[in-house]
Amino acid sequence: VSNANPFARIELYYGKTADIFLDADTAATGSNLDTTSLSTPYGNISALGAVEIRDNSDSELSLAGSSGDVFDIRDAPKSFAKISFDFNVESVTFVYGGGGGGIHVEARDRNGSIVDVFSQSSTGTGQPAGPQTVSGKGIRSLYWEDPGWNFAPLDNLYILKQQTPFVISPFLLLLLDD
Repeated sequence: VSNANPFARIELYYGKTADIFLDADTAATGSNLDTTSLSTPYGNISALGAVEIRDNSDSELSLAGSSGDVFDIRDAPKSFAKISFDFNVESVTFVYGGGGGGIHVEARDRNGSIVDVFSQSSTGTGQPAGPQTVSGKGIRSLYWEDPGWNFAPLDNLYILKQQTPFVISPFLLLLLDD
């Protein structure tokens, strides 16, 4: 076979839906996250800072798909909220709101270094409310704040854990040209 291409190793990645969904509406989806860690098949999720579970009162956030309760920040100077994972996350998709002020979201690794960031200067009436995705290798926390010290709710968090490629080896695969 003159046009054969041998491979010693093939790594396959696959796409899939979120591993974890959080919307603060039930205990299984994080309604107690402000006081209690959530155990998942992949590890624990916990909240730090000024995370507050409250009902959604933001019309743009509702139009983006939010209903029921949301993960919010207590309205206090210099307040922030952080959801931490004790396992590696690849991406977090969420809807966001505020009704005033802005929003700043950071995906951080285990050392606190920023992996990805999203900011919007205004969450006021008529402004977009998502969905938005932050992604990167080794995300261990989602940190957010309103630089104007107002409320900044997140909802409908779709969390995709870090995917590990599966390897098919050893074997010889021949790709033949016509």
